[in-house]
Amino acid sequence: MKNSVRFVRAFATTEGEFSRFNEDNQIDEFSRSLRGLSKSDKVLRSFLEVLLEYSELRNAIVQTVTADTGPIAEPHGEVVQDIERIARMLNDPPRITSVFGYEKVAKIDTNDSLEKAKDYC
Repeated sequence: MKNSVRFVRAFATTEGEFSRFNEDNQIDEFSRSLRGLSKSDKVLRSFLEVLLEYSELRNAIVQTVTADTGPIAEPHGEVVQDIERIARMLNDPPRITSVFGYEKVAKIDTNDSLEKAKDYC
């Protein structure tokens, strides 16, 4: 499969995930939505600059496709892998237990003793 096809598919997945962040499920212009949503979401904020760049690449790919020549842009493999990684992160974010290695999550109250909190470690 061509990198341009993989890239556009992963980008569409990323764009589709905006409905999860956007309460009224309205997606307007990609860059405007991304900027607005990234103000309240750390994950989107961490991908803001690269997704804005990728949106320009996506536009170059999809807006220049012709039956004779295909797209004028064919992304590098690393770029395709990165947009696919971002799409996976937005679609299925890692759980804190996979990041920190803890399987047991404990809830303690601010009035609990340090001894009780220590028992959970």
